[in-house]
Order: sequence, then structure tokens, then C-alpha cells
Amino acid sequence: MSQKIGIWGLGIVGKSAIQYFSKKDVILEVLDKREPTIEEQQFLNVHKASFFTNQELLPFLERNDLILPSCGIDLRPYDQFNHKWLSELDLFSKECIKPIIAITGSVGKTTVTHLLSHLLIANDKKVFTGGNIGVGLLERIDEANNADLVVLEVSSFQLERCKEFAASFGIFTNLHANHLDRHGSIQAYINAKMNIISLQHDNNTGLLPLSLFDCIPQEIVNSRPLHFFTSQVPTQNDFLLMGELHKLYFLHNSTLMMSYQTTISKIYDFIELPFISYTENVIILAATLHILGCSLEKFVAIINAQELPEHRLEKIATINEIDFYNDSKATIPASTLAAIEKIKGRPIVLFLGGVSKGVDRGDFVRQISSRVRFVFCFGKEAEQLKSFCDTNNIPAAAFATLEDAFITLPGAIRPKDQILFSPAGASFDLFANYQERGNYFKKLVQKIERSLC
Repeated sequence: MSQKIGIWGLGIVGKSAIQYFSKKDVILEVLDKREPTIEEQQFLNVHKASFFTNQELLPFLERNDLILPSCGIDLRPYDQFNHKWLSELDLFSKECIKPIIAITGSVGKTTVTHLLSHLLIANDKKVFTGGNIGVGLLERIDEANNADLVVLEVSSFQLERCKEFAASFGIFTNLHANHLDRHGSIQAYINAKMNIISLQHDNNTGLLPLSLFDCIPQEIVNSRPLHFFTSQVPTQNDFLLMGELHKLYFLHNSTLMMSYQTTISKIYDFIELPFISYTENVIILAATLHILGCSLEKFVAIINAQELPEHRLEKIATINEIDFYNDSKATIPASTLAAIEKIKGRPIVLFLGGVSKGVDRGDFVRQISSRVRFVFCFGKEAEQLKSFCDTNNIPAAAFATLEDAFITLPGAIRPKDQILFSPAGASFDLFANYQERGNYFKKLVQKIERSLC
């Protein structure tokens, strides 16, 4: 009898999985909280997949042998079905025959994924790029297998469900509190992220922040070589921590250095560092190329020639000597702090909003108290954000919507100001995603341009 496969969620991953499973001898069912569009229903018909809404959730979970849930679904209330869950990354890695470079982290992983792909292409590598960047993996296995290297951005939601995913090279960019409303605790969040290393085989390796050394399972630290990086000047204890197994990458002035056993080597002298929000990302990218045996000669030129993905500290307008930056991708405080640091030097008017995802943003607001001139708080947590500003003597105002805030903006800004839209929270209170939020900000800037000019 054919296996019954359930696809929970008719989004990018779900549609990709439907195409993947429809080629196999299985019975397909799909469940989503909304009714399919006409085009989606045609898609389901073509792939012989039956559709059900959330009213059928429990029967759907009970009658299907295996279920692939969208990574956005919180599965904690459904522990009795744990034995049925499938992972997109597990399925993909079983059929991918090429080396996988997987990148995770709290902030900056999309930028690292984007830039690393271009650097590898410049080193004459054929690269497939995918993962948590709006690309369904299961429908593109053939494309991945025709590449030299597969570069994937992977999230904590994806990693927490993995049982077998073993990247040839796992990169962990950084760790900041995030998604605590979903994971339940910072330790659970770390554990999910750490699967990028924990599930690897003995012949795999990884690149991680030195600050996470103590988070790695001891049996891994003691058994196989790893690579670490730090943006700080390493101490003697840091070098000793590496022992005989591990390597440590760091910058000394503008030179990439590597420590291994008792030797410190110069890897590459940068005449100047490229324009990247995080210095750590320069080290990550350069160290990765070195580990893979690629050239660093064109490193700075290649990075500076790239346009970073939309909504990442994107300068979108200069109006009457006032610069407007769209940094909607900043969904946690660490991203906003990095943006403020990058454009420091002129007064900053900051837009904060969104939802905190269980992260206390009070300490973050304290950190920006002397670094911003005014804060526009908007959305579901606007009043709470304003109270944090009041406590720290930061001039601020609270608004229910972003549009309401923009109505008062012309009277609050001055020449030479920098308007930074970097919400430090998720978009889901007012928008479907950070892209929609960033595009809406751009439209409001266009409207205000007409009123100011």
C-alpha cells in the first residue's frame, strides 16, 4: 500500500514538497489555514494532492504516515506526532550529492550567503544557492546536483527538526536572543542552531564564533577539528583553548591571521576592508575562502561590487540633505545596533516597531540612549517601546501604525538628519513579512518626498 504523506502548509516549502513527492509512489494530502487560490487548486489537481483546511487538522495528523510541516508552524502542542515529522533539510541532503555549505546565525546570515556565493563564483565555482531565502529546495535537487557547491541559508526553525542533515561545512555567524516565543528559552534556541555542527559526520567541519566554544558538545570539541573566529584581539587563553585540533581566525589591523597549534600565520593583507555592516562577516567570508582553498585576491572588489539584498541598510533617498535608510530586515536589536554603528557621525532619527518575539528590548533601548536623536515607535508594542525610551530620556512618540508616524515626521526632522527604519522586531503585527514592511516604508518615503520638495 502507498505511503500517506501530509504537507502541512501551502507555502514555498509546501509547494516544493508537493512537486517532490508527486513523483513518488505516495498518497498526498495538503493542509493549510486558508483556502487555495484558483491557481493553487489547479496546481494541487495536477499533482493529485487532496486539500484540507485547519478544521481537519487532527484527522490529517492522525491518518498520514509522515508529515512535512512548514517551518513556521509551532509543533510543540502536537508532541504525540513527533515520530511523523519530516524535515526539508533531511530530505534534501539525502539526495544532494554535492558538498553543502550551510550558514546559520541570528543576524547577517542572508548577507553572508549572498556574498559567499558571489565570491565562490568569482573563484570559478558553479554554485547553487538556496534555503531560507524564499527558495524551495526539494523541487531543485537536480539543479543543486549540477553545481560544484551548494550554499544554503538555514534557520533555527529548519535546524530544530533535523535528524540527519550533515553539511560538509557548517557556518555559525553569531548568536543573539531571538525567537524565544517559539523556542521557549535561549538554551532551546542555541540547541536548534547548534544542530548545524552536532549532526555533522567526522569528516565534516565548521566555522563558529569563539564566543560559542563552550556551547559545542564536548565530544565534538574533543574529537574533530573545527575553525573559530573572533573580531576581538585573541588572548593567550583563547590560543590555549584551540589546543592541537582547532584553528582560530582573527583580524590584526587589516590583516587576516590564523592561529594553529603554536603558529600564527598571516593569511591575507587587506589594503582596505569592504563595506559590510559587521566586521565579523569579513572574517567569516575570508576564512571560508581560505578553508576551501580559494583565492582572496579579488575579495574586496567583489564584495564592494555587490548590491546587498533589499531591506538591509538600504539607502533609498536623500531629501533636503536628509538621508533615508530602509533596514526592515532588522528583526532583532543586534541588527539595529549594527545599523546605528554603521551610519554614526550624523544625527539619527530611528523607527522602532514590530514584535519582540519574547526578547526584552529594554536593555537595547538603554544602549541607544546617547546614539539617536529621536525615536518613532510604531505597531503593537509601540507604547512599551516608548516607555523604554522615556526611562532612558530619549525623545520619542508612539503610533499605532507606520503611516500615523509618518504624518508627523516632516515636523520632526532637520537637515543632515539620517532617518533609519530599523525596527528591531518582527513584522507580523502589521505586515506579512519584513519585505512588505520595507516596501511600505519606501512608499511612505516617496510620499513624504513630494511634500518636502
